[in-house]
Amino acid sequence: MLAGDKRIPVDRLGNFQGEDNEGYTSGWDHDVLRRTDLLPLPDCIAATTAGCADSVRFGSSHTGGFNVVLGDGTVRFVSYSISATTFLRVGHRIDGQVLGNDF
Repeated sequence: MLAGDKRIPVDRLGNFQGEDNEGYTSGWDHDVLRRTDLLPLPDCIAATTAGCADSVRFGSSHTGGFNVVLGDGTVRFVSYSISATTFLRVGHRIDGQVLGNDF
């Protein structure tokens, strides 16, 4: 299990529109679910900016990465330079694969 910061257009912070109008208790909703088959990215400037339309990535406004909490209760800072293979494996808890050194 992985919970972490989500990538969001900075111009929408606090507006509760579109990708940020539901809380974590809403359950299966695009506002709270993120994917590990897409690499994390920093927050983008505006929803109308090219490449900012997807709202399914992990990310944050932190420089260099974002924070996650793992199922065992540990908190880690994950770099935006994490490899696609390692990040995908983080999201598959029972695949039996070893994570890369970049996690």
